[in-house]
Amino acid sequence: MMMISIVLTSKDRRLMLDLASYIAEHHHVIPVLKHDRIVLDELVSVDVQDVCSSIESFLASSGLAYIMHVDHEGRRITLYGGSHGKGSRDRDGAGDKDRGEGEDKGKGEDEGHDVGDGEHATTTVLICPHCNYTTEYEDILNLHMRAHYA
Repeated sequence: MMMISIVLTSKDRRLMLDLASYIAEHHHVIPVLKHDRIVLDELVSVDVQDVCSSIESFLASSGLAYIMHVDHEGRRITLYGGSHGKGSRDRDGAGDKDRGEGEDKGKGEDEGHDVGDGEHATTTVLICPHCNYTTEYEDILNLHMRAHYA
């Protein structure tokens, strides 16, 4: 059973956390956050098409527009862009490559900031160096780290 990899070209860590949580709620997978991707460790076999549908639903509910390229054989989903408004979807090169309106809104944001108008606070993501467990809370990470040394 191969893992599904979701690659994000934007540096928005908050989006990665929210998307990983959303996918974990809708599928039997354990999301593992890497630097630029979410790797889905499957508990049961999950179809790439089902994950794509969940990603589209998440992006639509968030009002974000990304171009999605799906490599079914490699089980890799790549999200390009990061603007508000309508986007398009590319299935193995067969889709529209136009990024839509509002392309410049997501540019220039720093890692750890929400995409948007800057009203949101910076989110710090803490990552366990042993297993890549992620949390926003230092005390929870400290408790988690103790389990590695017990």
